[in-house]
Amino acid sequence: MRKRGFTLIELMIVIAII
Repeated sequence: MRKRGFTLIELMIVIAII
């Protein structure tokens, strides 16, 4: 895991918020 690595799940959550 990176320091600021975005996973598919996190990306989906961000898109859902937007």
